[in-house]
Amino acid sequence: MTPMSTALSEATPYATENPAELGLVHWRRGLRSAQAESRTTGKPLLVLFDEVPGCSTVKGFGRVALSHPLLADAAETLFVPLFVSNNEEGEDRDVLLQFGERPWDNPAVRFLSPQGRPVGSRLYGEWTAASLAEHMVEALGADAPPWLVLVAQEERAAAAGTVTETYGAWCFWQGEATLGAVPGVVGTRTGFLGGHEAVELVIDPSRLDRGALRHAVDALGAKPLQGELRPSPDDDNHALRGTPWSAVPMTEAQAARVNATVAAGGDPSPWLSPRQRALVR
Repeated sequence: MTPMSTALSEATPYATENPAELGLVHWRRGLRSAQAESRTTGKPLLVLFDEVPGCSTVKGFGRVALSHPLLADAAETLFVPLFVSNNEEGEDRDVLLQFGERPWDNPAVRFLSPQGRPVGSRLYGEWTAASLAEHMVEALGADAPPWLVLVAQEERAAAAGTVTETYGAWCFWQGEATLGAVPGVVGTRTGFLGGHEAVELVIDPSRLDRGALRHAVDALGAKPLQGELRPSPDDDNHALRGTPWSAVPMTEAQAARVNATVAAGGDPSPWLSPRQRALVR
């Protein structure tokens, strides 16, 4: 388990007894009972068709995407997660045929209504955390929470590549709090560069709102800087110091948003998953 999943498991334990192929999710077994739970809760089904034991592709999907602590959280709190074995006979084989899935195949994930109708596109071929997160967001539509949307954006940015930009500000605490709220910023660092307090932004270039960034930079009176930042980790996420949120393990993008929200006097809980919020409680 990663440091984040280890810390979050203190609030709600993950399924660490799973084989590697199934990650950290507590999977339901049996389509009918999962559909009944879906009808009762109003949550869509997340159905994993998979083989156990499986090949390296199967195990890789389990160890990465299905073991991402926030995606495991999403699977259990926003969906009814159902595992259907594609290498067993009996009821699982009947479900496999019902949905046109192939036996002994690589992982496939479907998102279904309680009646078995698709509520999002089938995941197959890109077995990554970014792909799983994006398919979850698509399946939930307008009900996708901000924290899950942010996870999808952060994972896609990590896969596609990020860039960094550095800005000098009169106070890097204020600079980080202001610039960390800009859409497309997926991480921040404080430090010094050329005699200035500075903030380094990790940016998803495909999603950066340049207009919002220019507005924030102008409001700060900040200036772009060139060169290598000398980090000051003790000054990172200053607004979180002394708050209950400071003890919550977060991704870099979450930390940037939560720090910015707390600095502005807002409630940061929409940026945090249920297990993360449970740590605060």
